[in-house]
Amino acid sequence: MPRYDFLDPEEAMTGEKRKFVVSINKQAKIGNTTLNEIALKNYPFKYELVSLGDVEKMAAKGYKYFMDMVLMPKQMDHAQPEAMIPSYIKYKSANKMFTNRYTQFRYYFYIRDLRTHDAYITTKLKGQQDVYPGMKSFFKKIESDAAKD
Repeated sequence: MPRYDFLDPEEAMTGEKRKFVVSINKQAKIGNTTLNEIALKNYPFKYELVSLGDVEKMAAKGYKYFMDMVLMPKQMDHAQPEAMIPSYIKYKSANKMFTNRYTQFRYYFYIRDLRTHDAYITTKLKGQQDVYPGMKSFFKKIESDAAKD
């Protein structure tokens, strides 16, 4: 599952730029805590929060799946596999991935097979405007689908 990355405030030099980096790191810490709390309460499987830059390393360690997401038009009612570029290829950091300021788009969550790069959605595709409630809904759907198997 993607996590927010921390930036090096020393690389940001001094002054306002450094303050900005420190503030991003505070928000990243809060965001990662929130992601972890949501997953602990709602995700039915073992997981690890991982930087997008480390996903391929995790695959090399034997991890098979990655919870991924994509932004697509809110009117979408079926999967658009060609738009589902893996986030660890499309983005350098989840910090940008989790920021959705476009109200005509929604987050769509899915599971990525790290061995084949196939994408698996749940039985019902439902986009969410906000990332955290969207994750909760997705995790509940995964649990529901897993119980049917």
